[in-house]
This record gives sequence, C-alpha cells and structure tokens, in this order.
Amino acid sequence: MPVQSEYNLYTRDAVVGALYGISLTNSVRHSLINAGTAEIPFGVAVKNIAGLGKDRQCELGGAAKVEGFAIRQINKQMNVVPGTGAIAYAVGEAVAVLKEGFMNVKLETGSAAAVKGARAWISTVDGTVRADTATDYVESTNVTFESTGVAEEIVVINITIANQA
Repeated sequence: MPVQSEYNLYTRDAVVGALYGISLTNSVRHSLINAGTAEIPFGVAVKNIAGLGKDRQCELGGAAKVEGFAIRQINKQMNVVPGTGAIAYAVGEAVAVLKEGFMNVKLETGSAAAVKGARAWISTVDGTVRADTATDYVESTNVTFESTGVAEEIVVINITIANQA
C-alpha cells in the first residue's frame, strides 16, 4: 500500500500574516471592520478609528501603541493556489486582527537588520514594519522582534495587548 510522505498545504512555511508557532492557542485575536479608505493586506499594522461608536473599527496604519496586525486567512485565498498571501481585506470587510501573540511580517525595503528583542518601527501610513527609523515610522512600545532578519525578509514579531504596554 502506498504511503503519503509529503503533505502540501499550498503555502510556504513562513508566509506574511501567518501566526507563528503554537500561537493558535496562545494569542488574542479580534474581528474589526475595515472602516478606512484602503484595503488592508495581511501582516501589516492596523489602528483604531477614533470616535464614539467606532471601537470595533480599524484602518490601515500603526501608532506607537499598535492596535494589532491583520491575520492571514486561508479562506480568503481559496481561488489562489498555491497561496501567496497577497490577498487583502476590502473596505467594509471584517478583519481578523492579532492583538497579542506572534506573527510573520515582512521587513520593509531599506530597513536595517532586525535584532531579536529590539522594538519594531511601524508605519503610521501603511502599517509596514522596519527595524529602524524612517519618514512616517514610529517606534512601537508593544511590538518587538522575535527573530532576526534583513530587509525584505520575513521575520517574527511579538505583539502585546496595546492597552497593557
């Protein structure tokens, strides 16, 4: 009888926006509505929209205290095989947001090398991640690097709940 020796899930091991490690049981995840004006790609920071009655709404971009990161969802990629992680959350759509735990993100082009334990720099415009300062980037108080890497590589970040940082 033949034995299956390879298990292909149509994705690479490190995909932007994927939860890392055993974080499926050790993480805090929420659903927020993309009430901004732009799509939200997987693996980037999101921020709350200020105002009465908007506590469950988010938009693309980060802040010193990051609200969370958009989680990659396999069901959004059903028509894209092999999955690339390039699908985004549309405006008005519910966004799966990691508020605490570990996630794969891509270091922005031109970034310095990430050092494990160092704070991440987050774009206030598009939510991307760097290991050093640049225009429109702020040093995060609740996001650190959990792995090392250089620009354009996938690295692991650790986010803690923003209101506890």
